[in-house]
Amino acid sequence: MNNDEVRPMVTVAEGPLRVLSPSSPTLTEGPGATAPRGLAPRLASLDGVVLAIVDNGFNSPNLPTAILRRLQREAEVADVVWVKKDSVSVPARPEDWEEVVNRATAGLALYGG
Repeated sequence: MNNDEVRPMVTVAEGPLRVLSPSSPTLTEGPGATAPRGLAPRLASLDGVVLAIVDNGFNSPNLPTAILRRLQREAEVADVVWVKKDSVSVPARPEDWEEVVNRATAGLALYGG
């Protein structure tokens, strides 16, 4: 797509926002094998958070901004650390990941197809 082409608009529907967490199977080996994995603790609110957005770029170019705008309507996000990965098949650059670890208090991983 060149710069003269118009990209389609992305909208995020109104309604409740839901957290989707993949189910983890029960550990069958090693320490803690008898205890199932649970969900990581979640914040009660995104008010005041520094939100890390880790984007692999393999989604609609307007989707990350649409999601962020919707989150900002729902909560008082203090700041955003936006990490654009170099490729879908590599981790974030070390300096980008360091900023996420040192500054972010909540995170959003974007991936798509």
